[in-house]
Amino acid sequence: MSSFYEPFQRIKEEMKDLYLRDKKEIVLATSFGKDSTMVLLLFWEMLLSLKPGERHKKVHVVTSNTEVETPDMHGYLVESIDKLNLAAASSDLPVIGHIAVPNLKDNYWVNVLGKGNPPVSPNSRFRWCSSKLKINAVDRIMKEIIASGIVSLGEDYDIVLGMGVRMEESISRNASIKRNQLNGDDGKFAKHSTYKNVLVYHPIKHLNGDQLWAYFDDYEYFPWGTGVEQLRHFYPEDIFECSLKTDGQGTNCGKGRNGCWTCTAVSEDKMLKNLVQKEFKLMPLLDYKNILSQIRNDARYRMPIKRVELKRTNKRMKQQNNTDNQLDLLGDGFLKSVHETVLDRMRTTEYEGFDRAEEVEYNPGSLTIEARVFLLRKLLFIQEQIGYNLIPSDVVQAVTTIWNEEGYSIHDISPLDWQYDGPVVFDKDGIVKEHETINPYPQFWVHQDFDLGRDELIKYVETRVKQTNKSYFFYADHYDMGEDEQFAWNVAYFLVCDKNIHSQQKVSQNGYMGLLR
Repeated sequence: MSSFYEPFQRIKEEMKDLYLRDKKEIVLATSFGKDSTMVLLLFWEMLLSLKPGERHKKVHVVTSNTEVETPDMHGYLVESIDKLNLAAASSDLPVIGHIAVPNLKDNYWVNVLGKGNPPVSPNSRFRWCSSKLKINAVDRIMKEIIASGIVSLGEDYDIVLGMGVRMEESISRNASIKRNQLNGDDGKFAKHSTYKNVLVYHPIKHLNGDQLWAYFDDYEYFPWGTGVEQLRHFYPEDIFECSLKTDGQGTNCGKGRNGCWTCTAVSEDKMLKNLVQKEFKLMPLLDYKNILSQIRNDARYRMPIKRVELKRTNKRMKQQNNTDNQLDLLGDGFLKSVHETVLDRMRTTEYEGFDRAEEVEYNPGSLTIEARVFLLRKLLFIQEQIGYNLIPSDVVQAVTTIWNEEGYSIHDISPLDWQYDGPVVFDKDGIVKEHETINPYPQFWVHQDFDLGRDELIKYVETRVKQTNKSYFFYADHYDMGEDEQFAWNVAYFLVCDKNIHSQQKVSQNGYMGLLR
């Protein structure tokens, strides 16, 4: 045997021993990228080498369809699973393919366009999309497989999870493998951070990328029917794959291939750029992804108050309404002395209890309704333009239902070639980030005095937004005349950035603040 094939043969012998030693089923987490394809290929070859009577337990192939894969990737995933199931049946192999699809509530567009969850940034620690699009969907299938399998009381695991991860893939992948592995650096088994009864298996842990591609060269078509060139189509030079995410088993987004064409967790999506070079009609996808990356930081299209704080505000307003006009029997309604007039008492009480606003730090919330509507209409336009189904009709319905439930009345969601003019970006102190602000128009701040308390002010602006479908980014602060004057009021500073407004005078002439009245 050539020395080149020796490590692959050792892996297949290892897989054979693992398969034959007990009745516990095996799951292969497969993204159909090069690494997970290699694991599947070696398992397939190992099963073919067994006698039919020895193929005594199932091997489940689980792949994740986030529903925001590139059109080519989506087609490849579906084709691979379909052909795999047919080929397994005709070859008498106990291999079963599964596609994990997120629930409607976890759908990417439902979360971004419906709820306004900002797309993740490369520096974000909280990557909500990983759990919603991949982890939750895969977990449901994993639980079903575990529940239907043989449970051995008193043993360390009930199922084996095979994964295509390699030590050389990246520094972070290397670290994550070592963090969970058993039996030292040379061991190929690891614990699973979510399921204590799952034994994780890393069969190609010590192989390198060149070895994988060279082994694939022996095939024109993989045994389940898809072509090797189809796989190569997704890989420009020096590209890593974005693996199927199962919680705790390494990062799922490297510096290269991203199955999700909407993914903003990487600074540069080389794979999508490569696909655009091969099929220029996909260029609108790259343009749209760039809009997602930029608009998430655009102050004009972010709610000035986080959703959780809006809920607290509404709760306080409701509690206040319930207690209004109630007599305080502990004496707060009585004069403190004969020298204090009723007017003095009312004035002091109002001054001391005035709800002062102090939202002076830039800490924005969800995407505004304007952003969500524009993004949906732009997406529908691109869908018509390139001829691919990017957002199904049931998802569009779910998105508009959320808008209605939030109190917005959006009547026009027809396709629109919306031209985004670039972001206006601030740091946490409200100072413009010059290198990230590529919007060509000047920014102005317009202040408006309010005799409303802080909660009333926020509620008032929220109500006007829902009435007009026009969003306003603002800071809220207060002005205090002091103890002697006993007078305070709140001030809102509204951001104005518009192609038709080039001076502070123009802001007043356009009656911008009249929209709030």
